[in-house]
Amino acid sequence: MILFCSFLATGVLLLVLETTVLHALPSWAGRPDPLFLLIVFLALRLDVIRGALLAFFFGLLTDIVSGLYLGLHPVAFLLVFSLAAAWGRFIPLDERFHRVPLAVTLYLVFLTALFYISIMIGQGNPGAWHPYRLAIQTGLTALLAWPLFRIFDGLHTLLCLTPSRLKWGGGRRRDNRFRS
Repeated sequence: MILFCSFLATGVLLLVLETTVLHALPSWAGRPDPLFLLIVFLALRLDVIRGALLAFFFGLLTDIVSGLYLGLHPVAFLLVFSLAAAWGRFIPLDERFHRVPLAVTLYLVFLTALFYISIMIGQGNPGAWHPYRLAIQTGLTALLAWPLFRIFDGLHTLLCLTPSRLKWGGGRRRDNRFRS
């Protein structure tokens, strides 16, 4: 429960950062998406129910804050979450080395899904989806991926520590606790 609430608070903090500080950047400089990276991390670390619930909630909050059609981001975030969870569980790669390429690939899938969904509902503006702007945005998200994944890993490790692991000696037990 603590892990769920902590990542919920982290996601809300990243959404506030994204909509205030990062939104103030000029549009030609691109705007990275740290909340998207949190969703990819949650797909790789949390169980499916909790992670999907957080992804849906973050998508709903994004739609509420951005003023877009309600349901656009939750569908896209759940799609990204399910693809990341499937990739992370069924492809036998070292996780440290495939997280950033996975995030970049899924970010392109995410942007494509948003584009086609917005075209289907009649609100797509093809001029807003300029390849240069999307390349800059994807590059910035890729540059932020490694440090943010390290921060999320540290938070996950800190929250998963049990009191027995916090003891001196690393919390290791001997074979028989009655043996001296």
